[in-house]
Amino acid sequence: MTNNLAFLNTEEIVSHTIRANHEILTNIERAKNAMEDITQNSPDLFGIMTLDGMIIRGNRSLAKLLDVHEEDISHQDISSLFLPETWEIIKRNLHNHAPAENKAMTLELPLDRRNPNSMFHWTFSPFDAVSARRSRLITFVGKDVSALREYERKLALIFSAIPLGIVTIDRNHKIEAPYSSYTELILAKRNLHGCPAEEAIFSASLPFMNKQQIEGMKAIFAQIGEEDSWYDSAKSMFPTEIARGQAGARYPDSWIGLSYNPVVYRGVVEKILVVMENITDRVKQRQAIAHLDAKEKKIARLIVDLEAANPVLLATCLDDMDGIFANLFSQEHAHGSVRSVCNALHGMKGVARTVNLSRFKELIHSVEHKIIQMIVGNDDSVTPDMKMELEKVRIEWEDIKRYVRIIGLNDESLHPASTRPKLSAHSSVKIDHSVRRLQGLSAKLSLELKEELDGVIEDLLNIDGVILQKLVPRLQAFVQVTAQRLKRAVRLECHFGDVCVSEEAARVLVEIFYHLLTNALDHGIETPDERSQQQKPETALITITGTPTGNQVYFSVTDDGRGIDTEKVWDKALKQGLVPAGMQLSKEAIWQLCLASELSTAETVTETSGRGIGLSAADEKIRILGGKGLLVASSVPGHGSRFEFAINSLGAGI
Repeated sequence: MTNNLAFLNTEEIVSHTIRANHEILTNIERAKNAMEDITQNSPDLFGIMTLDGMIIRGNRSLAKLLDVHEEDISHQDISSLFLPETWEIIKRNLHNHAPAENKAMTLELPLDRRNPNSMFHWTFSPFDAVSARRSRLITFVGKDVSALREYERKLALIFSAIPLGIVTIDRNHKIEAPYSSYTELILAKRNLHGCPAEEAIFSASLPFMNKQQIEGMKAIFAQIGEEDSWYDSAKSMFPTEIARGQAGARYPDSWIGLSYNPVVYRGVVEKILVVMENITDRVKQRQAIAHLDAKEKKIARLIVDLEAANPVLLATCLDDMDGIFANLFSQEHAHGSVRSVCNALHGMKGVARTVNLSRFKELIHSVEHKIIQMIVGNDDSVTPDMKMELEKVRIEWEDIKRYVRIIGLNDESLHPASTRPKLSAHSSVKIDHSVRRLQGLSAKLSLELKEELDGVIEDLLNIDGVILQKLVPRLQAFVQVTAQRLKRAVRLECHFGDVCVSEEAARVLVEIFYHLLTNALDHGIETPDERSQQQKPETALITITGTPTGNQVYFSVTDDGRGIDTEKVWDKALKQGLVPAGMQLSKEAIWQLCLASELSTAETVTETSGRGIGLSAADEKIRILGGKGLLVASSVPGHGSRFEFAINSLGAGI
């Protein structure tokens, strides 16, 4: 009984399995028939063929095109649709490409023999659903794209009538026809069909493109042949505005706006349509507006600086700057050395800092940096490009003087009579003439009369001079501004007695003092915290003295800072080749190395120091006044340094 039940259960399971398999096979057959119906009724050409072109199977559209019954399509030759040379192209590609690589191949070819005006997009791919022992078969699909190409032709006609450059970049990254006729005008190139797109569109722009734009240009070509799902994210990198210029030009002369549209087939970006527009006028207008905005901001900032400045300090600084400019742009200086130009710029920067002309100070610093970068080897001559940079400073200075007048800082407020005594030009000439006559007589007189006459000469020279003690407020203002920038606490004391010099000598002395004060503040004076740790007063002291002796006036600038780091100076001098390796120098000789041009112990370049110009410039100015140069008189680690120099009293009009 049990065996019978087991047999019945097994029979029932088998019966259910057979019914289920029958249902599966029935559904597969239905799906197959549905697919057959879709294929048969598709307007596209579909078939299976051998590599030699013999059709094994085809749909209704193919049979109609071949003018045969559906049942007679087998063994027809697909090559009958094409001219022999067209079929050879297809056949060669089939043998070399698709079967070997086991992937689809696409071609766009007309049906030469049936409808020469038609254009079909063909896709050929291996047919693997047969025994491997049989010869390789190929499935093919031909889609009529004649209407699409006609639309493109009409679009090209429209393109030619509008001022836009429109080109298509193909899979080989070349420009394909048709393209709008205006494209040749925008790109200044003819016969673009077949030209590499990168060269045609971007070659004239590469010198003006930044790194981001160049990467975006590469991304355009990288997207061709890729899935369209990545296109939108990559498109954000594409350059939408490029500048163009002639070969070798430093500045662009035109601008092009670009937009990009992908041509997608079966989820792959086959081509990219690029639309170009000449936007030169628009860009220039935008630049003009931006320039106007920048100028308005510059003027507003300048006016704020000028109104905040001390009128007396501003007046003297204006005079000082005019003197520096007169020297810088003189005929002699125009053919001078880069070193002297940088020294002058360094002096200007100190003057600008005194009255807090911040933008002007930044411009001078930038120009100074550019000029140093332009130096080639040991050539110390001033080049035309350097002169162009200097012209920027001159133009800015003229603007500053113009706005001084505009905001109402008149001559009375800028030049109070008590600060700057003047004589007429006629009186000055007469005095100079008289001084020369008296100096000639002095050499012939007795010692007693000579001393008396020298006193008269000194009085005459001081009539149109500047009492040095009146320069103290300017020097104190300079120290205050620079110390705040460097986060130092400093007190300046000046002792000049009744020494009086000519205006030109006063201007040069101020430059010298600015350089020496900057050096002390940036290199010598410690921060308040550092001084406190060393049991020194948090407020440092800098002292300037001027003492006349015979035909000389001796000046000293002393600070109570950290002193000169001789080891650091020596290392810098060795690195710059100022001294040969193995050479032995005294500490006093090492101190004097600080005066070498371009030697600085600063680790970084700032607008205050770091280029090794300050002390070198001071040394040069001292020699202009008839002195023998700057001397580092003493330096004690942790206690400070003293710089000294002397100038000829007659040469300085003292």
